[in-house]
Amino acid sequence: MKQVESLQQPAVELEQMLEQYQGPLLRYAYRLVHDRQVAEDVVQEAFLRFVRRPLEYGEPRQRVAWFYRVVHNLCVDWLKRETKRSDIYERIRRQSSEGAVPTGVVSMDRWRYLEGLLNRLNEKQKQVMLLFFQEGLSYKEIADVTGFSMSNVGMLLHRGLKKMRELMDNEGQSVRE
Repeated sequence: MKQVESLQQPAVELEQMLEQYQGPLLRYAYRLVHDRQVAEDVVQEAFLRFVRRPLEYGEPRQRVAWFYRVVHNLCVDWLKRETKRSDIYERIRRQSSEGAVPTGVVSMDRWRYLEGLLNRLNEKQKQVMLLFFQEGLSYKEIADVTGFSMSNVGMLLHRGLKKMRELMDNEGQSVRE
C-alpha cells in the first residue's frame, strides 16, 4: 500500500505544479517568442524535463525559479534558430529577381541556388543544415537523428552558416545591401 502512495505523490505534486505554474509560464514564454504554439511547446518541454528528474530541482520554492530559467533558455534557443533561418531566407529573397518570397517559402530557382550553396559544404554540415532549415528540427532532434552530440550539431550549424554567408557575400548577396 505504501508503494502505491509513493507513486501517487509525484503525480499529485505535478498536477498541482501544472495548475499553479502553467499559466504564468505560458504568458512569459509567449511574451518572449510571440507565438502561442511555440510557447506551449516550450512550457511542455520544461515540464517534461522536470518529470524526468524531479529530485534534482530542489525544494518547491527553488522549482519556480528553475521553471522560469528553463522556459527562458528554451525561448532564447528558439529565437536564435529562427534568426538563423530568417537570415538565410532574407538573403535568398533579396537575391530573387521575382520579388518577395513568403517567409519559409523558397521558389524553385531560389531552392536551386540554396542547394548549390549547400552542396559546397562538407557532408556533415549539409546534413545538419537540411535537418535544421528544411525539416525545422531542434539541436536535440538533429543530434538524435545523426548521432552527433548537441554541441557538435551547434558547431556544424555555425560553421555551415558562416560558410554560406561567406559564399553569398562573395557572390554579392550581402544582407547589408
